[in-house]
Amino acid sequence: MLADKVDHIIGVDTHKDSHTVALVSPAGAVIAHQSVPANTTGYCCGYRFAVEQAPGRRVWAIEGTGSYGPRLTAYLFEQGEWVVEIDRPARPARRNGHQRTERLREQLRALATDQLLARCAGLRSHPTQPIEHRATIIGLRRAAQRALALQAEADNLQAELDTLVGRPAARLLAEPGVGVICAAAQLLTALSHAGRLRSEPCWLGQHRSRSRPARSSATASTKAVTGS
Repeated sequence: MLADKVDHIIGVDTHKDSHTVALVSPAGAVIAHQSVPANTTGYCCGYRFAVEQAPGRRVWAIEGTGSYGPRLTAYLFEQGEWVVEIDRPARPARRNGHQRTERLREQLRALATDQLLARCAGLRSHPTQPIEHRATIIGLRRAAQRALALQAEADNLQAELDTLVGRPAARLLAEPGVGVICAAAQLLTALSHAGRLRSEPCWLGQHRSRSRPARSSATASTKAVTGS
């Protein structure tokens, strides 16, 4: 057995930009570890870490000697170290979460906005579904429910404004292009400047004056010269 031939095991998890070097007990417990850059300086630091933490007989167990670990392996061979390659742990095959999500998106793209919100708000996830699909469903459901709640709140506020503004500014609302928001702004102006806008015709006159396009100084000068 390997444990009978060495005193220490140095495990290395290799990546593109960095490697993690760990001193591992025969039982598999990590005793000490260090991350080093994936370059010559990092290889030297990892080797020194092993010399200090694991003196005596040791073996390097490196993942990915054929991908991200070949240069580290070559460096350790030059130092006279014993290196073995270990397989990466088997990963479970990805289920069809991506395909399910794409099918759901295709179904949703054909819906109008109101239908889309209602459909997404009613989506349900299940523990047996792939995690990618569940995350998509949860995000869509919460976003749709929030949008519907905000729409309901906006509708309630609109109804309140209709009641508050409808009576005191009925004629103003009858003007082309004047909505409840604009009328409410005029009403607030009248209330904050008591005495200046004493009647509804005054509100209409102020609205009309604000609706006129502002004349630039260049336009005014041109008209003065041409007489038009």
